[in-house]
Amino acid sequence: MGVTVISAERVSKGSTSCHVERHRKTDFGLNGAVEASRRSLRRSHLAPSTIVNQVDGTSQSSFEISYTLLSDDDDEITLGDEAESLLTDKVEPDRLLGSWSHTKMAPRSHVVLFIAFMAALIPTYREKYTSKNFLYICDVALLVTLAGYLTANEYLEKLLLSSALSGILFPQIIWTIDFVQGCFGLTQFCGISEYMFSANIALYLKAFSFFHLWLPWLLFYSLLGTGFDRNGWIVWSLIATVDLIVCYLVSPPPGGGPPELPRNINKVFGLDDEIPQTKYSPRTWLLFLIMSGPVLMYYPTAVILDEVFRLLDIGAKGA
Repeated sequence: MGVTVISAERVSKGSTSCHVERHRKTDFGLNGAVEASRRSLRRSHLAPSTIVNQVDGTSQSSFEISYTLLSDDDDEITLGDEAESLLTDKVEPDRLLGSWSHTKMAPRSHVVLFIAFMAALIPTYREKYTSKNFLYICDVALLVTLAGYLTANEYLEKLLLSSALSGILFPQIIWTIDFVQGCFGLTQFCGISEYMFSANIALYLKAFSFFHLWLPWLLFYSLLGTGFDRNGWIVWSLIATVDLIVCYLVSPPPGGGPPELPRNINKVFGLDDEIPQTKYSPRTWLLFLIMSGPVLMYYPTAVILDEVFRLLDIGAKGA
């Protein structure tokens, strides 16, 4: 049976209070509906003006969430004591307001710094590497993150940032490991960061490339207040598919041009940047890349991140 969860949120201080209602339908049954509603509320976007203007953010009373469950024909469901206990939740309002302090309160310093970074990176990369450099999947993540920060839609921001984190967390971990190996003079297991040790690339260009190290952490921090959207991996899969097809059509082949310029972008012609792979047809290899990304990286990463953010929500509630 489908269940409609009507959740009432109330923050009060003396005689001042505000009331917010949310409606959610689910087919997961009673417990699933309750849990889905809880997670939705913990990650919901409450208008900061509603709370901050009416409650100074100092000595508020507890933040109370209560639930009323109705069946599809609006008949109230009678709940036993055990079920009733599932429908009461309390968190400190300071934690709720605190989540807004670094995600929705303007100006957000990390967003301003990131936009300034992109304002410097985009023209520099266009001049030194040509516009094709922005086809690299990690550079696409930069552009998606920028779009997320610039959008005025809160849901779209959360979706875009979640998609970028789902898509680049695993590749950036690989890049970081490869880079650290190079720093200690060890054999780099995949050479993905080999260009960072090239004498032909200026130091300031290498400095820009350190975004591989901090971008996942920036995305993670930005999503702490809004929660992670598990559907982001689907968005990233679509973005990556389009990107790989474009790379296949316009990327210089392996061995084509100076090594410091884009070629064999996103490995669309094989793993070797000097010699194209010949074991499979070019289109078969492209299809393998398109299909392996969601299956091996994006979806598993999204599942893990969703669980991490869920645990962080529970930890914040119980602290």
